[in-house]
Amino acid sequence: MKPLKNLLTILLILLPLSAYAWGVVVSSGGVAAGGTEILRPSGDGWYYAWTASTGSDYTCVDESVTDDADYVSSTADFQLESFAFADTSTSSGKTITKVTLKWRDKYDTTAENTRVGIHADQYGDDEFSAPIATGGSWGEHSYEMAVNPHGGGSWTSANIDAYQFSLADRGSGGNISVSQIWLEVTYGD
Repeated sequence: MKPLKNLLTILLILLPLSAYAWGVVVSSGGVAAGGTEILRPSGDGWYYAWTASTGSDYTCVDESVTDDADYVSSTADFQLESFAFADTSTSSGKTITKVTLKWRDKYDTTAENTRVGIHADQYGDDEFSAPIATGGSWGEHSYEMAVNPHGGGSWTSANIDAYQFSLADRGSGGNISVSQIWLEVTYGD
């Protein structure tokens, strides 16, 4: 039993160190300088017009491993879907160099465009990207924001934690399905 205990102890020490070496931290406890933190949906947002294939909307898109079996789908043009995300794990002292919203999507019958955005509050204070083409099979897309699109300026942990991030079907009659969405928060040195 003692060799197994020693092996578990070594793994518990090495796993966090390997995450810092790769520059990615998924759990709380801080991010190394120059690293990236990945945030996943933690709840449904203010806008929830899309339809979940099963369960609640956010549980269909919060996976850390690609799973296209569950998803949310728009059912009409111009529908919004937003998600609350897990908070950043850093204190306000770290410089955030960019925030990248990533997602997997596809259209079902007609070529579509997805727009992504942020919601600063529940009163419609929203900022959206230009339309981004969606393919007919599952594919990954990203939208990089070097500055905070809500008013410009630098990103802070406080505003990332307060915002919701969203999807909008800006198409021409078809439906969009999204199976995964996440944020990558990149920190400076």
